[in-house]
Amino acid sequence: MQYQWKEVNPYKKDKEYLAINPKGLVPALVHHGRALNESHVILEYLEDTSPAHPLFPKDPFDRAIARLWMDHISKKIVPAFFRVILAQEKPKLKEAEEELLGAITKFVDAMDESGPFFFGSFFSLVDIMLIPWLLRQPIILKEYKNFEIPSGGSKTRDRWSKWLEAAKNRPSVVETTSEAKHYRQILEQYANNTAQSEAARDNKSRQILSLTWQGYRAVWRHCRLLCWEITPFCPCFCLFQSLLASLRGLTL
Repeated sequence: MQYQWKEVNPYKKDKEYLAINPKGLVPALVHHGRALNESHVILEYLEDTSPAHPLFPKDPFDRAIARLWMDHISKKIVPAFFRVILAQEKPKLKEAEEELLGAITKFVDAMDESGPFFFGSFFSLVDIMLIPWLLRQPIILKEYKNFEIPSGGSKTRDRWSKWLEAAKNRPSVVETTSEAKHYRQILEQYANNTAQSEAARDNKSRQILSLTWQGYRAVWRHCRLLCWEITPFCPCFCLFQSLLASLRGLTL
């Protein structure tokens, strides 16, 4: 597929890029004069418009499996990656590291054993969804957080190393990967907790909600004991039950 690749600094957006994507997020795609944004949307669009180079498996069940693991990447691995970068305290950093390793381990254990990619020799959207994040890992996580995803020493780690080597050396990946200095310029803001992007704000708000939930839970325990001594039908107890039920839905 022929393409023209343009790098954009998401913190220094020019008018030309904002005309393509008013939100200013990356990436964006212009095809036949029409613009799209959001990574997974662009990837599926390319799949639909380039049938000669499929990125989804042919089997309907495998296609569904691919979507499940793409969902795992976006909802488990990527948020954990950001939490590691944003963590400023050792306990929070350790918790985030364990979360990231757990999400990656679950992903690796679901891979085809022969490899090198998720579906064996077939390079798919599942691989493409994860590659950019793991290429940033040695640049930002190792340098700023002294954290490195282990490789070797176990079946899971060996399989991970096999996938990573194949992924980062694939020609299409090499040709579209930015220089490390460009990643540092942007990602160090996350490491210093000064980033103001949508992803950074979302992760910070989740941390605040988590602390709020913990605080209310402690109050609830105290209130429950106090109210129960008065009457098992105390309205304060019922109010806290309703409030905590709502908070649970916000802090998944």
